[in-house]
Amino acid sequence: MVSRVVVLAWSIGLLVSLGGVRQPLADIYGFVDARGVIHLTDRYQDSRYRRVVRSALSRPDALPSRAALPATTVTLRPEMVQRLWRPSLSSPPQFRDTIAQAAQRYGVDAALLHAVIEVESNFNPSVVSHKGAAGLMQLMPATALRYGVTDRHNPEANIFAGTQHLSYLMQLFKHDLILSLAAYNAGEESVRKYGYQIPPYQETQQYVVKVLESYRRYKQHFTM
Repeated sequence: MVSRVVVLAWSIGLLVSLGGVRQPLADIYGFVDARGVIHLTDRYQDSRYRRVVRSALSRPDALPSRAALPATTVTLRPEMVQRLWRPSLSSPPQFRDTIAQAAQRYGVDAALLHAVIEVESNFNPSVVSHKGAAGLMQLMPATALRYGVTDRHNPEANIFAGTQHLSYLMQLFKHDLILSLAAYNAGEESVRKYGYQIPPYQETQQYVVKVLESYRRYKQHFTM
C-alpha cells in the first residue's frame, strides 16, 4: 500500500524529491476542495474527480488485472503540500497595482495572477527560460506577438499580455482552472491532445500543483 501511495503522489509531481519513477501504476483521478485539500485516487469516485494522469495500465489488455485491485485514495492536506512548495507571499510592491489593474480588466483573480507570476518567474522581469519564455509571466515569442508585446521584459506589458492569455484559456476551457493552468504551461493543443487532461509531462504536472498551492496561500493572504 505504501508504494502505491508514493507512486500516486509522485505522478502529479507532488513528491518531486523521490524521483526515479518513470510511469505511474494507474490512472490518477483528483480534485481540489474548497479548503485547498488535494484528493487523489486511482479509481473514479464521483463527478468531482477528473482524470489528471493516464498510465500505461489504461491499455485495454491491462484493465482486467487492474480492476482486481482495491482502490487507493490519498488526501494531501495543505500543510503537506507546503513542505514541497512554499511561495514567499512577498510580491514586489511595484508590480501590485499593475497586477490589480490587469486582473480587473480581464476578469482574473489577482491572487491567481500573483501565484502564476510567483511560479513562473519569482517576480523577476529579466528571467528567460531554457525554452525562450521571458519576463514575469514567461511569455513565449508567439504569445507576446499575439497580444502585441514588443518588449517581453517590460513588466506592465508582460503582465497585461499574460493575464489576457490566461483569461482566454479560462474561457476556452470553460473556467476549468486545472486545465487552464496546464494549457498556460504546456499549450492548449497539448491539453486537447491528451483528452482534456493534464498532459503527462512532469514539468506541467508539477506546475499545476505549485500554482494551485500558491494560489490557495495568496487567496488566504489577501482575505486576512
